[in-house]
Amino acid sequence: ESFTFEAFGANLLDHLRTGVEGLSDGRLLRELGDPSRCCKAFSTNSKSGQIFLCSRDGGFILKTISSVEGDALIDIMPKYVDHVKGGSMLGRYLGLFRFDTGGIFGQGYVTVMRSVMDPPLALTALYDLKGCTAGRQAKDDTETVRKDQD
Repeated sequence: ESFTFEAFGANLLDHLRTGVEGLSDGRLLRELGDPSRCCKAFSTNSKSGQIFLCSRDGGFILKTISSVEGDALIDIMPKYVDHVKGGSMLGRYLGLFRFDTGGIFGQGYVTVMRSVMDPPLALTALYDLKGCTAGRQAKDDTETVRKDQD
């Protein structure tokens, strides 16, 4: 059986990491290109059944997405890149790839993103936001993750 792998918007997405501290080609290769340093899988409560992986050093997230999501990302990519280049708190996509393994697994998409836990600035506070107020306060000041009402 054949295997195909295709990159989408590589030139556009390069604009989101070129010249950004911590997003060099070398770092991407160190964290994602060395087979002796496999990514870590982490469990989620994702109802979609998609797979989440984290690079060994924690700087990048890989996530499978549906064909509908992949097609939508391709459609909005030029506007997304323009928006994020201008300064944004949105997650930073660095790669979008489509693979086709043939057989029963067929075709799928995978994204590469900069981990939100690897920001260019030091984190001084971390919040778990749900968008509601009921029961959304940290129990006490020793909790490192704050909540909506904090």
